[in-house]
Amino acid sequence: MNCKHFKYIIVAPSYDENNGGCVVLHKLCDLLNSQGEKAVLCPMIDNDYFLDSNNIVKSILRRSIHLKSTLQRFHLLFDLCRKMKTNKKWNTPVTNPFSLFFNISLSDSIVVYPEILSGNILHAKHVVRYLMHNPGNFTHKVDYGEGELYFRYSDSFAREYVPPKNSVISPHYLKISTTPECYNMNNVAVNRKGTAYMIRKGKNKKIVHDLNNSILLDGLSHEEIASVFKSVKSFISYDSITAYTNYALLCGCKSIVVLGENEKAETYRPNEEARRYILFGINDKKKVNQDEARLWAEKLRNNQDKISKESTQMFVKESQIFFNKHLLYYK
Repeated sequence: MNCKHFKYIIVAPSYDENNGGCVVLHKLCDLLNSQGEKAVLCPMIDNDYFLDSNNIVKSILRRSIHLKSTLQRFHLLFDLCRKMKTNKKWNTPVTNPFSLFFNISLSDSIVVYPEILSGNILHAKHVVRYLMHNPGNFTHKVDYGEGELYFRYSDSFAREYVPPKNSVISPHYLKISTTPECYNMNNVAVNRKGTAYMIRKGKNKKIVHDLNNSILLDGLSHEEIASVFKSVKSFISYDSITAYTNYALLCGCKSIVVLGENEKAETYRPNEEARRYILFGINDKKKVNQDEARLWAEKLRNNQDKISKESTQMFVKESQIFFNKHLLYYK
């Protein structure tokens, strides 16, 4: 029997350079297309009026009975697709809303959901969950299905997660990274002053540093944040794991992570080398050579394109094999 080669539909929010998970999903789509795959983005949607190929008659009947609601939901999907923002430098086409809404060739696609989405809103037969954080961390809800394939972003996440029946967590990481060019040592201040801080996913943590002469970075653009990194002594992140800790190092700025009550450095930074160059808590007295820390961060940045491409190739190979095996099993 000839193997089927699946296309990819990646469910993601509109492009936002300050949303790390969003950037990763869009970049995955770009990498897939650059490697000759066929991948499209699908906007984050919240309705249950997509056709269920396992019960197509019931789906069509429901649409017919609730015609007004069906039309409203289609117009919403059409509008979301039309307005979806993308990175113009990347090859990230948006799905055709007609094909998606009427389930045209959906059986020929693998749908990639970020871990924050529960359920299977598209009623896809082939589902990948991309775990860029611990399942349920943000929503406190985990509703994943059977026979799905899961990829973790890194060893920091989903270490103890047990998948549903017939679902599998890949032993490989899908490490997709990209660093804006503005994070560098150009035009750094001779005399650095004050601190910068970021809250983001650490919004429930108590502020433990002196806010005098401290600049809040939440909501700023990459260019604005890089400019601040080049002028302050230290960056304090209340978000336990974020790429901005490395971005700060690239600008010669000391990087400090504030941990919560039950958080450990080893959990969020399993790599011992990473823990050597980042301080955990404002009272961490560990001596860090900032030149060495910057060179370490530069090495990571220089290798990330290679790692991202290799991760994507592994993702394609493993997902194609996994769902072709499922086709054989359920034939």
